[in-house]
Amino acid sequence: MRHFGSFLLGALLLAIWPLAAEEQASVTISGGVGVVRAGTARPMLEALYALAVRFEWKIGFEEARIQYLGDMVDVTSPEYVPKSKDDRAYFPRGGPLEVKFAVSPRTGAPADAEAVVRQVIAEYEARGYPGRYGFHRADDGWMLVYPVEVRNSAGAWTRAEAFTLVPVRVEIGEREVLQHVLDGVLNQLGARCGCQAGFGGVAMNELFRPARGVLREGETGANRFFDGFGLMLGLGFWRLLWAPDMKFYVFAFAP
Repeated sequence: MRHFGSFLLGALLLAIWPLAAEEQASVTISGGVGVVRAGTARPMLEALYALAVRFEWKIGFEEARIQYLGDMVDVTSPEYVPKSKDDRAYFPRGGPLEVKFAVSPRTGAPADAEAVVRQVIAEYEARGYPGRYGFHRADDGWMLVYPVEVRNSAGAWTRAEAFTLVPVRVEIGEREVLQHVLDGVLNQLGARCGCQAGFGGVAMNELFRPARGVLREGETGANRFFDGFGLMLGLGFWRLLWAPDMKFYVFAFAP
């Protein structure tokens, strides 16, 4: 059942994170100035991913658990007949996002990655998109963007718990494979938020390798577990996305 559930979540991820080429963010550089542009349902996610790919930054992103209908866009098919008022499909309310930043004439890259990521967060919030976000940078360079506030169902701003900052227990059975350990950590996050959380990425052969000798057991922050897991796979970007209509979290890595 674990792998069947992951397959279903993978299908959902394709629906909630648009992958069409024209919807991807872009990074351009000219005359010592860089510009990142996005225009999707999740413009900050797309902008951060584009920056991570262009400059080889390591970034984790946790999406706010949006509840307010004003923060969503109804994308239910006109042909679909809902079984109830809640039986509808929603995307987060996104739109255009553009941030300019200085780059070094010598390297063609920003001198301060943190400053650029903070600019993206500030511009996202200034445009009134869903959620307010915090920033954390680890000593090894991994950056985390996580929710700090979100509107409740009545539209009032309330504190948001960042589930990727909570401690998790990494346990490895005698014959556990990497996928099972990852599922175990996501199950802990689901228990903490009172919702389902599952892996929604494309299955990779590496995930079915034995976990012993590769991962370390013990307690750690969820974000640090994901950081290390991603690096082990040679991947420097991960995201935990909230499906507002299905009300569960989908986790995935990206190259």
